Amino acid sequence: MKLHQLSMLAAAVVFCAAAQAADYRDNPFTLCYDGAITVNAPGKVNIRPVTYSRADGLTISANVYLPANYDPQKKYAAIAVAHPNGGVKEQVAGLYAQKLAEHGFITVAADAAYQGAECRAAAQQGCALKPH
Repeated sequence: MKLHQLSMLAAAVVFCAAAQAADYRDNPFTLCYDGAITVNAPGKVNIRPVTYSRADGLTISANVYLPANYDPQKKYAAIAVAHPNGGVKEQVAGLYAQKLAEHGFITVAADAAYQGAECRAAAQQGCALKPH
């Protein structure tokens, strides 16, 4: 039993070491994980930052990840990736979205309401977002 627990712990440490955080300031898309997209290039997964408005007027920021060699004439399966509570699209959700796009899916990782880009924009204007 202890050997199994040690094996699981070792696997967790290896996984965590492989998923190191990167400095978002060094990434044009503000992604903060190792191996993140830094430039859209032909033949690679590409990222498209988008925004959309909710019915109450709140603007939500998202990143759409397109698989390598994306062809708009073809059909693709799509997956929406949610981030954990307190996270933003540039963290874990972005990592999973990018990895899924590497396997041919179109993915989208969006900030939750009142988190991420919306809060950064409000802070730059000297105000805080509040739910309606």
